[in-house]
Amino acid sequence: MKLLDNIYVYLWDGQGNNSNTFLVAGEVPVLVDPGHVVNEMGEPCHERLLQSLAEDGFKPDDIGLIVNTHTHPDHCEANRMFQHGGKVKIAFHEEEERDMPAFFRAGDPGFQADFYLDEGDLKLGRKQQTTFRVFHTPGHSRGSICLYLPQSKALITGDLIFALSIGRTDIPGGDFAALTKSVRRMSELDVECLLPGHMDIVQGKQNVERNFRYIDQAFFG
Repeated sequence: MKLLDNIYVYLWDGQGNNSNTFLVAGEVPVLVDPGHVVNEMGEPCHERLLQSLAEDGFKPDDIGLIVNTHTHPDHCEANRMFQHGGKVKIAFHEEEERDMPAFFRAGDPGFQADFYLDEGDLKLGRKQQTTFRVFHTPGHSRGSICLYLPQSKALITGDLIFALSIGRTDIPGGDFAALTKSVRRMSELDVECLLPGHMDIVQGKQNVERNFRYIDQAFFG
C-alpha cells in the first residue's frame, strides 16, 4: 500500500508472528525488514509479501538494498530470498552480529551483511535523492537502528517503539535503560509518520507526539 510519495507500507495481519515491511522507492529501492519466510503458524509470510509488492508494481529483482532495523528472525529471515546473484545488498548495524547465533538454528541465518550501518546519513543513487538518517537505538537489541526520512518526516522504528507500546528487553541483547534513552532520543525528532515493526502505524504530528508522551508516562514515568 502506498502511504506517501515514495513510501509503501506492508502491515502484517496474519495469526502468527511477523514484522511489518516498508519499501522506500527511488533510484535504489530499499526494502526494510522483509520478515519471515514461513512463521511459527506455517503462514507463508514471504509469499504474501511478494504478492503485495506485485500489487504495487514491484518485483523482487527491483530491490537494490535490504535494511534490517535489527536481526531477529521475524524481521530478517527472508533476506536470503531476495539475493539474486549478489545484486541485492544487505545492511544492518554491526552490533547485531553478537547475538544473531542465539536466534537462528545452528547459528546460521543464511545471509550476511554487505556493509554495516551506524549513525549518520545514508545517501542512495547517483543523484543521492533518497536520504536516510540512521540512528543507533539500542534497547530491544544491541544493534537496533531507526531510520528517519527527513523529506517525509517519517520514522521507521523497528521494535523500539510501537503504537502505545515499546519493544521487549527480556531477550539476548535487551537493555531497558538503553531502550528508555533511545525512545526519548527519537521523541526529539520532527516526526509526522511513525512506522513501527509491528501493529499499526501512527500518522499525524499530534498523534505521534501523543504516542511518545503516553509511552514515557506508562513505561518510564
